[in-house]
Amino acid sequence: MPRHRLETVYRNAVQTAYMAGHWRRFEEVKDDLPYLMYDAINDSRTRPSHLAMDGVIRPVDDPIWKRWSPPCGFRCRCSLRQVSAREAQRRGGVTQSIPAEAVPDEGWGGDPRRWGERLNKLRDERLSVCKRQSLAGKRQAPSVGCVPPAYGWLSGLNAQVPKPRLASLDFWGERPGLAQIGVVPVVEITGNEFGANLAYMQLARAANAHLRALQAESGLPNEDTGWLLRINKRSRKKMGDNADQSADELRALAALEQLALTAVVGERHEDERHRNPDVVAVLRMWAALMIGDRLFRVQLTVKDYGDPRLLHALAAVQIESAPPGILPSYSAPQGVQTAQPTTGRFVSIRELLRGAKLQDGRDYALR
Repeated sequence: MPRHRLETVYRNAVQTAYMAGHWRRFEEVKDDLPYLMYDAINDSRTRPSHLAMDGVIRPVDDPIWKRWSPPCGFRCRCSLRQVSAREAQRRGGVTQSIPAEAVPDEGWGGDPRRWGERLNKLRDERLSVCKRQSLAGKRQAPSVGCVPPAYGWLSGLNAQVPKPRLASLDFWGERPGLAQIGVVPVVEITGNEFGANLAYMQLARAANAHLRALQAESGLPNEDTGWLLRINKRSRKKMGDNADQSADELRALAALEQLALTAVVGERHEDERHRNPDVVAVLRMWAALMIGDRLFRVQLTVKDYGDPRLLHALAAVQIESAPPGILPSYSAPQGVQTAQPTTGRFVSIRELLRGAKLQDGRDYALR
């Protein structure tokens, strides 16, 4: 199979499998977050038919999502965001009519949860033929050998995406089996979500206002833990109303919901800095973010409280340029490296955490 076709097949399988995982999460928390909002990237590469759906808000159970669940075409970068009733109202309420130009690409946009069902059906049909051939003595090899290699290759994607839920918090230090996560998605933004060409103070005010709105919500869902990460007054001031925050850190807050959703736990340690007796543990979580054409590693600090009124507080968000050892930029001078995700919208956890430090200063072992 040509490399470009293989890459297309891989992207389609990965994105569909990942969105199927999202849908399982949508169903689990729809009582608290009952609406979905279509989110297009809104750059020069976004298809007009997909751009027309940007900002459309409908209930999780609305039949429109059976036709408009990303990916909605080859190399589609759109996504669905789950929002609360309050946020849906703040964004204008439920969208009553869908623009006429909003049409998913032919053959796309169906329910990704049925992708596995369709694949299993094809596999079972082929296996039944092979078994009949084997019983008739027409094949000496095991019947499973009849399955076209592509099916076995696609089923192997389960080892990479979607990432497994964190099975247990019974550990200290680096998360056991961290390397087995495989790949994590890259959250993409333009950097102009709060407005273009903003001065630092304008950007800070916009970011702080966004955090205030999120603070009023029940929490930001995280797939890896199943938690709702909550923003309190202290964390809002630390992340938004803080002169030490860089402009890129403020821009990143526009994607905080997506970052919280996709972040994976890398480490669990005691609250050695503040020695707060109410804090059961501090978790360091990691996500990948692309602002324009720059890739960043994002660290989310989450405090796990024993007090059920506080639960899981998102205490801080810090970003830094992507680590060394990644793919070189083909447009840069020889020897200069730039941050580029290795598989489109995904990057390996090994690559993302290369050079990252644990609380005690050691490198991640990534076993």
